[in-house]
Parts: sequence; C-alpha cells; structure tokens
Amino acid sequence: MTQPEGDTPPHPKPPFIAAGGRLGQIPPILTGLILLISGSLKGVDLFNGITTHHLLLHLLELLAELVIGLWLIWGGTARTAAQITIAMFLVFTGVSAYRGLHGAASCGCFGPVQVNPWITVTLDLFVILIMSWSLRGTKSGAPRRAGPGALRNLTALLLVVALVWLGLWARRYWRPAYLHADGRITGGHGLLFTTPPGWYRRYMPLRRFIVDPGSPGGAAQINHGRWLVIIYYHQCPECRQAIAGLARRYRRNKPANIRIALLQIPPWGHLPRQLAPAGWLRLKLSRRFTWRINPGIPSMIDLKDGKVTGVRVYAPGVFDGF
Repeated sequence: MTQPEGDTPPHPKPPFIAAGGRLGQIPPILTGLILLISGSLKGVDLFNGITTHHLLLHLLELLAELVIGLWLIWGGTARTAAQITIAMFLVFTGVSAYRGLHGAASCGCFGPVQVNPWITVTLDLFVILIMSWSLRGTKSGAPRRAGPGALRNLTALLLVVALVWLGLWARRYWRPAYLHADGRITGGHGLLFTTPPGWYRRYMPLRRFIVDPGSPGGAAQINHGRWLVIIYYHQCPECRQAIAGLARRYRRNKPANIRIALLQIPPWGHLPRQLAPAGWLRLKLSRRFTWRINPGIPSMIDLKDGKVTGVRVYAPGVFDGF
C-alpha cells in the first residue's frame, strides 16, 4: 500500500527519559557541579595554607576535579568523560569509607566545610549510579556532544565566573584567625592559628575550646596540680611515636607528681589500642575551628595549676618527657 502524496510518515520524538535524551544531560551537569564545588573548596584550604602534607597530591586532585568538572558541563566526549568520572568516584568512595571506618569526623572532600564521611560515600555511590546510567545513551567509541553546544558553553562560562567570585569570597570569609595568649580571637573564620610558646606564664587559652564528651567535667582537672598536655593529631605518625615513647617512660618512671592529658586536634579519630595508658586523661578540641598549632605538633605543654610553665615540640631522640 502506497503512502498518499503529500503525507509524510510520522517521525518519532526523541526519548526524553532515555539516557541519550535531554534528561540524560542531567547526570554529567550535576556531577560536574559537584566536582567544581569540591575543587573550589579545596582551593580555599590550599590558599589558607592548611595543607602541609602531600601538597602535590592535594594540588593534582584539585586540578583534576576542576578540569573534569568543566569537561562534563561543557559537553565533551560523553562516554570517555563518564568512564573517567566513574573511576574517580570509585576512588573517592574508597577514601571516604576508609576515613569513616577510622572514626574521622569529616571526609576532607569539601575543604573547610566538614561533611561526615558516610554522607560522602552515599553521594559518591549516587554519582557512580547516575553516570553509569548515562553511559547507556552512548555507543562504544562514538564521541558526541552531550546537548546544545552554545547553551552548555554559556553555562560553563557562567560557572567559571561564579566560581572565581565564590573563591574570592571564600578566601576572605575563611581567612585565618589567630588565638592570642589572653584568649582573644582576631581575624576570620574556620582556620585558627595559635602559638603555644606565647602562652608562657599564662593560663592555656585552649581551655575554653576543650570538649570531653566521654568524661564530662574532665577538662577542669588540668586547672589543678601539675600536668603534661600533649597536643596531637590522631593520624600523625610523629604524634603516635611521641605518645608511645612517653607511655614507655611513664610506665617505667611512674612520676607521682605529674599527670598526663592527651588533647586531640580535629578531625577526631581513635589511637591504636594500648598505645597510651588507660589512666591518661583524653580530651578533644572543638570542631568549630580548623586548628593550626605553631611551631608544630605534637606539642608538649607543661602546666601548673592551669598556667603554662613550659612548651616543647617533640623531636625523636631529643625530648625526654619527665
């Protein structure tokens, strides 16, 4: 049967819900936004000098997130971009799960913004799921632009401008603050510097930032008698070495007139079992700030009735302890 002249066969509309249709553009754009936000916030930490260990790795991760984020939004080769993004988020999932299992309070994925590692594991798995779904709309090895080029180019350009503005604002908002020996805080938000050598013969200014949920009222104990306060970070190898060495000397000498307090810098975590005697007081600094202790950690603070009588920075083979 012939088609009547003038009639044209109907053309099926392109699927809207299919991974290759317009809705299929949402996963790469959404994932690109997540990567750009994460990379920008990591840049705040970088400019504020928070990152001191693995600086090159931190910088490469930041650049990779920004480049791939823009690539996804710009609408590059869909299949290649999706595969690289899935591989990246598989790594992110493993890192966040590792930190969650070790009791970290934040995944460290969003710079100064603290996010529970298990929340980021959920987010990472969601991104892997939607990006895997978006692959259904692409043929193996067939490059394509994921959507109208002009619209996506304009979107990417506006995002670059917005991220530059956001970065400048965040750099000012999260500019470093300083905790003085008299307890005053001057400066910005988030990152907080302090220098223990300046506390000599004063009350330790960290006292009002100590939280001790495991032993309410325990922090008040350091205001009476002689104490050695060890300021440490739970994932710092030198801190663990210092605590283990002090524990050995403490068990051997058993000083009756000195008590020991472990003061942990956030993000909080757990020390290995049996690293320190059970009788040592365990305290934590508030997670309200990102702390920066100068000249370094672990720092040893000698107290007498709450006042600082000595400040030392641990050095292997030098510090004797008592």
